[in-house]
Amino acid sequence: MAPKKITPKKAQEMMDEVEGLYRDALSATSQRVPSLIEQMAFYRGYQWGTTTPVGWVQDEYDLDEARETLNYVRPTVRTAVSDVLRSMPNPSVVAASDDQMSHTRAKASQKLLRSFLRSGVMNFETMFRAEMAAQIHGAVWYKVIWDPNAGRYKDMPLVDPETGVFEEDDFGLPKFERRAEGDIRLEFVDIISAVCDPHARNEHEVEHIFHRKLLPVRTLEDHFPMDAFNKPTKGRWQKREFERGLLATDIVENDRRSNQTPGYGNYSAASGNELADFVEYWEKPSNRYPRGRLLVFSGSMVVAIGPLPYEWPWILRLGQNLLPNGLYPDGVVRDIIPIQRTINLNASKKREWMEKILSPPLLVPHGSGIDVDMFDDVAGSIIQYNPGLRPDWMRVPDIPSSMFSLEEQSVSVLQTISTYSDISRGQPPRGYDSGRALAYLYEFQKAIHEVDIHLFRHDVGRLLSKCLQLCRDYYDEGRVVKILGDNNKWSATYFKRDDYDFEAEVVIESFSGQPNSRALRYAEAIELYQLGAFDPDNPSAKSLRQILEVDYDDAATHHRKEIHYSRARAEQAALVDDPYAELMVLGQDNHDCHLDLHIDFAVTEEFLSLPENVKERFLAHIEQHEMWNARQTEGVAAEQSMLSGQVATAGAPPPKSPMLPSPRDGGGGAYGDLTIQNPELEEEPLPTPEELTEI
Repeated sequence: MAPKKITPKKAQEMMDEVEGLYRDALSATSQRVPSLIEQMAFYRGYQWGTTTPVGWVQDEYDLDEARETLNYVRPTVRTAVSDVLRSMPNPSVVAASDDQMSHTRAKASQKLLRSFLRSGVMNFETMFRAEMAAQIHGAVWYKVIWDPNAGRYKDMPLVDPETGVFEEDDFGLPKFERRAEGDIRLEFVDIISAVCDPHARNEHEVEHIFHRKLLPVRTLEDHFPMDAFNKPTKGRWQKREFERGLLATDIVENDRRSNQTPGYGNYSAASGNELADFVEYWEKPSNRYPRGRLLVFSGSMVVAIGPLPYEWPWILRLGQNLLPNGLYPDGVVRDIIPIQRTINLNASKKREWMEKILSPPLLVPHGSGIDVDMFDDVAGSIIQYNPGLRPDWMRVPDIPSSMFSLEEQSVSVLQTISTYSDISRGQPPRGYDSGRALAYLYEFQKAIHEVDIHLFRHDVGRLLSKCLQLCRDYYDEGRVVKILGDNNKWSATYFKRDDYDFEAEVVIESFSGQPNSRALRYAEAIELYQLGAFDPDNPSAKSLRQILEVDYDDAATHHRKEIHYSRARAEQAALVDDPYAELMVLGQDNHDCHLDLHIDFAVTEEFLSLPENVKERFLAHIEQHEMWNARQTEGVAAEQSMLSGQVATAGAPPPKSPMLPSPRDGGGGAYGDLTIQNPELEEEPLPTPEELTEI
């Protein structure tokens, strides 16, 4: 049964309902806008101003008045963004069922999603900008949609929409048109442009979202020449003057002394470039509307109306400082604005003081006959004055040390409030020279933000799940897709829907939270060296390294180990791709290397998602390595026991031969002409300095 078409009357009823929801959402958003504008202004360095109904306005001040800005907000935000993005996860896909075909398809889906993270689908610039918005404003909305105008352009056959038959030209050949094949597009929308139900306390409770935009009228007329009821849209768009509140994500009101707006010009001043309201209303599926609703309008004109074209595309990305019962966190910037003002005020006072020191007031006695206009900075100037009435410069006291300590204290408080200390910026704090102490501080720093990183990684998994859904619904059979293989090499393949499991679950492995600073690792290595952890002659050194989880070997040993590690990794990859792959255990294997990697692999989500028979074969393979390892250990122990037994049965050492002169006997040298008679006990000659250098 064909769906019923929405009549203009029904559409008007829907618009009346939606407009009421829109007013409520705008009213709630308007209360947050002043604070959000202030946060963006401080990030950009416009920190001497106030929020007004028209946006951020810089304070008026005299040109000779100091207005210093030491912007600590921007590096704090950049540190927060970098801290999150450097923990980009590597997704795994768990099969929907336990059969082998499902696992094979899930593996293919996993490769596809990992390719999305490295290619243009999950655009890194978009994620970088989105994370900046999340840290500045507290949150940001992600929007995963299908863009029919994206992707490669190709010749597509024309199909009659009514009959489904390919159209032909006069020669009976199929007609083609060149158009884009479409692709997945990731957008981010700030929490001013995306307004939702004001009563929602979390993302789950959000039932609808308005995505409002200001777009050039000529662009809208080009893309939407007709409305939802096939009426021309020309001249019906709701035009609006330049609205700073709507675009407050990075707009700061122009300084009253200049006539420029940082970041944007006045669009409405240009002829033919008028702006118009363009609003998308997205509503989740419900009992009333099982497929949800999408309604696009400008003023009272309905541009498009119907059910959701695909599953719910919105994901809320939370920043820091989450509230217990609030939809949006406060973000990083909000708490540090007051202390940033203190830093700026103190810096301004120091500058004014410094200017007085460099250019102190001139004391000119009455009746000296001096024209003060004669004083300038020209060398060799002649100043005439009456005897006894000599001018003199007033001595300005030095800047109080308290002003410098106030700045240092303020910066320390700012770092404490933001939870981003010097060590997060690569600067070790005073008094911390030990590599291990720095490592502890770094681990503590990371632990504070570990929850934020978990949330980010979880959100990336949700984004990839929506990408997988759009692949299922919109990718054409035979489409060329780029795949990143296990060897991190790209390859092109043709998309076949049956090769992928679109019902599989996307999972993100837990974040370890371990420090990965190269500088800290280097400092820690120096300290370990001083403790003797790398001394080959110290029997306790290996135990110390194991306790500290430090792996050290010389270059040759490391190279040999890497060969065994590579072989172990190849076994794992072969097992995942082919459950019947042969796994061999050789006597010459470094079983410790194989066991290290295999045991770690056996607790991953990727391994746990394998069929039971595959997991049993791999665990049996691990047992074989353990048996070989135990056998070799027992052999070494037996050999050592045999050697120690031989020494014990040999009895006391033989008495000294009288033919062997002692140094006290006056023999030649320390031992005279002593030579070693037993060739089996003969020592190898010591290497020369040149040979040591080569080693």
